[in-house]
Amino acid sequence: SATSGCITIRFTSDGSVTRPGWVAAISCITPDPCTGNFILNGNATQLSPNTYRLTQASNNQSGSAWNNITFNLTQPFTFDFDMFFGNNNNGADGMAFLFQQVSTSVGSNGGGLGYNGISPSFCVEFDTYQNTTEPSYDHLAVQKNGDSNHTGANNLVPVIGFPTGNVNIEDGIWHNVIFSWNPTTFNFQVIFDGTTLVNYTDNIVANIFGNNPNVFWGFTAATGGSNNLQQFRVNSLVAQPTGLDCWQTATFNTTTCVWDVTGTQPVQPTLACY
Repeated sequence: SATSGCITIRFTSDGSVTRPGWVAAISCITPDPCTGNFILNGNATQLSPNTYRLTQASNNQSGSAWNNITFNLTQPFTFDFDMFFGNNNNGADGMAFLFQQVSTSVGSNGGGLGYNGISPSFCVEFDTYQNTTEPSYDHLAVQKNGDSNHTGANNLVPVIGFPTGNVNIEDGIWHNVIFSWNPTTFNFQVIFDGTTLVNYTDNIVANIFGNNPNVFWGFTAATGGSNNLQQFRVNSLVAQPTGLDCWQTATFNTTTCVWDVTGTQPVQPTLACY
C-alpha cells in the first residue's frame, strides 16, 4: 500500500571545513495513493492509458479491474470516472464500483454484475437488466458483502433510477460518475452526470471492514444471456492524506554536533558528524 515518509538529508564533513549555517528544509514525500496499474481479470482489457473494457458485447463474459495499490479509507478521496454501459437497451448486465478486502483476482458472471459473492465489500452497482425483484428501469443501488439482493439486509441504499425520470443508460454515450468519501463524517457520495444520487453516511471501515481501513478498489462487470459493451475511463483520482505536516527545518549545531529540528513531522534527519 502507499505510504508517506520523509527525505533524509545527510551532511558529512572530513573536518577540513565547517558550515555552522547549514540548514536543511526537509519535505515529506506524499505519494499519490491512487496511481498505479489496474490488475485485469477475465475478459477485461486495457484499451488506452486511462480506458478499460470490462466486457465486450458478447454473452457470458465477466471482467474486473482492481488497482494494484491498496487504498486507506482513513483518507478522503474524490475519484472521477466516465462509464460506458453499451448501446443495447435490451442488453445486460451492468457494472459495479467496489471496495473489498479479498484479492485482486475476484469477479463473477451474469446478474451479479461481477461482484456477487465478494465479501467483505462495499459496492455501488449500475444495473442495466431486470432480474427477479428488480425494477424494469436501469438503476443504481449500494450493496455490501457481495449480496445483490435489493430487499435484504445487505442493501445499504435502495434502488434509484437515473436522472431524469429513470432514463436508459445503455445509450451509447459516456456518463460521468464521481465517487467521494469523507472519513471524518463517514459520508460517501455518488454524483452521476452532475446529479447526486447517493448521499450515504456510515462508518464503513468499522461496520464492513472490521476496522481495517486498507482495501482493494476497482470495477467489475458481467454479461449473461444478453450483453453490452461495458467500459470505464479514469479522469482523475484525488486523495488527501490527513494529519500530515509536510515541512520541518533542521539546523546543524556545530557545538553539540546534533541537528536542532523544528516542525511537527516526527522524523529527525540522519546525523553524520566528524
